[in-house]
Amino acid sequence: MQAYTLGKNINSNLVGLIQVFSSIAVLVYSLLIEKNNYSNLSEKMYSCASELGDLKQKLKPYFTKAIQLEIYEEFRKEYYQILKLYETHSSNDFRGDYFRAKLEMPEFYSIKGMDWWIIKLTIFIAYFMDFISYPIVLFCLGWVLWWLWFG
Repeated sequence: MQAYTLGKNINSNLVGLIQVFSSIAVLVYSLLIEKNNYSNLSEKMYSCASELGDLKQKLKPYFTKAIQLEIYEEFRKEYYQILKLYETHSSNDFRGDYFRAKLEMPEFYSIKGMDWWIIKLTIFIAYFMDFISYPIVLFCLGWVLWWLWFG
């Protein structure tokens, strides 16, 4: 835009400041995304899910009959050992999924009336908060472009 002097505020002294700030913001944002280490996390989640699937297969014969407390405690300990081994979860990551699962399994959870709407709102907020940074960045970029062009 500066090369062709497009926009009303393109010759403003603030343009240089906005460029520097934007460059730093892109750098910080990319470093934060890199720090999340998504490929390593996905491998851990896959391994954890595989072991939990194996545990489910061990449990399957006990689904139709009453289970003894000792056997239950053994499976419970094994379940938590698997979760501790991989540490791929946090309460914030899966809160929306937990509430969604409750709504999708009416045979286990009886949720009706106002509670159903509250859980739906909770799910929306949980997923919205996971992705709030994207609309904020797009809004800031749009505002800067509007200011440069029309401001």
